[in-house]
Amino acid sequence: MKHFVITHISAAKRRLGKAWMLALLMFLPSCVHNGGDIGIWFGTWNITAVEVDGVQLPQPQGYHLAVNFQSQIVQLMQVTDRYDPYKVSFGNWTEEADQMQWRFGSETWPLPPLPGIEQDNQFTILEKRNNCVRLKKVTQAGVTYVYTLKKLV
Repeated sequence: MKHFVITHISAAKRRLGKAWMLALLMFLPSCVHNGGDIGIWFGTWNITAVEVDGVQLPQPQGYHLAVNFQSQIVQLMQVTDRYDPYKVSFGNWTEEADQMQWRFGSETWPLPPLPGIEQDNQFTILEKRNNCVRLKKVTQAGVTYVYTLKKLV
């Protein structure tokens, strides 16, 4: 009887160990981004202001624009006031020192109506806090855009 109990306990420990490893392998890679951390960028940001050559544009009516960052993916979206997505574009983003770049895929994929945004965008980070970011973009034509982003989630 003693041998029977020890054998079943050992088998149970092996099964539990395998189950633990399987769970760890399933959940570990699901949240890894850029070495495990993208800092303040992770989450959803509302675009609360857009300036063109120093003049602030009026807020759009009936919708707003938001940006999500996760891993190396940037999601630019036009959402209704109830946060229902209307137009969504996905791209890649990078940050190095005070520079940030957003690159969106195919030119046939429509971008949400954010003034100055193109398939390839290079920004200078003017301000970077946990809940507020200001990005500046200067086009080849010399037009300067400043975007203010406020952290939502």
